[in-house]
Amino acid sequence: MSAAQQITLGSRGEYMADFYEEWEGPVTEEVRQEIKAREKQLAMLVEQGNPIAEYYEKGLQVVYERMDHIERNKEKELWLVNPSGYEYILGSKGEERSMQASVLVLLCLAALIAGIVTFEKKSGTEYVLRTTRYGRNRLRKRKYAMVLVLTVSFWAILNGMEMYHVQQTYPLGGFPAPVESLPFMKHLPFAVSIGQYCLLVYGIRLLWLLLLSFLYVEAANWCRSQEIGILLCSITLLPSILDLMGMELVSPFSITKLIHVSRFFRQGYGGIAKQAAAFVLILFVLVASAAVRNKRKSKTPYHRKR
Repeated sequence: MSAAQQITLGSRGEYMADFYEEWEGPVTEEVRQEIKAREKQLAMLVEQGNPIAEYYEKGLQVVYERMDHIERNKEKELWLVNPSGYEYILGSKGEERSMQASVLVLLCLAALIAGIVTFEKKSGTEYVLRTTRYGRNRLRKRKYAMVLVLTVSFWAILNGMEMYHVQQTYPLGGFPAPVESLPFMKHLPFAVSIGQYCLLVYGIRLLWLLLLSFLYVEAANWCRSQEIGILLCSITLLPSILDLMGMELVSPFSITKLIHVSRFFRQGYGGIAKQAAAFVLILFVLVASAAVRNKRKSKTPYHRKR
């Protein structure tokens, strides 16, 4: 018995693995005939009193539901695709685990970024660097480059481990299929393949992580010690932590839910608008904070325009 069958033991999914393995792909007339032939096989099992008949029947019922959706959307040329693995990387089944991992990643980024940004202030060399010809500007660019590398590395590890874990358990052979072939993606307002949608989701996750990382850079720029910088950055994760603990009241303020963009795309244009509004709002806060901080710096006696 495969890993996927062990996980769904005793449910209608127990026999779905075999059905999808045999029929996954574009729905042809041959596939339709084979599905009808399974009806005769089911009738034989029922007649024999075979105990697996109940699970077999429920498995075929799922296939019929998927076929009905496909037939009603013939112009979209949908595939029969096993949705089990995609429910973990694009659906709701893996959201809680992914959000827990995201909280851990953001905490690590907050600690590292606070240390990178506040080092000169803590060591007392900030004003010395400002008096050198290239020290301040070059150091700032190198710090931003370091934050960029750290963020991309954590993004690659987070999403790479997620994809590896799912592939070890479920087959993911439907990447060329239209994304609406997945039952939970039927409200997506644009047409792409499953593979293209995965790239879009992971790409937007990276954008969110980068935006939050530079928000942490900005927050740390207001602090004179690493500890205060970490505390200030970590406050942004408090709603996410409370939400994971079951406090639904703070759920709308959870940053980790914003990172997992597929839950918004599944809501259609309304969900996409929420994502865009949140992104613009955080970007505005970041730019406004940087503008205020630079204006204050310009008034200090140590400031020198370059």
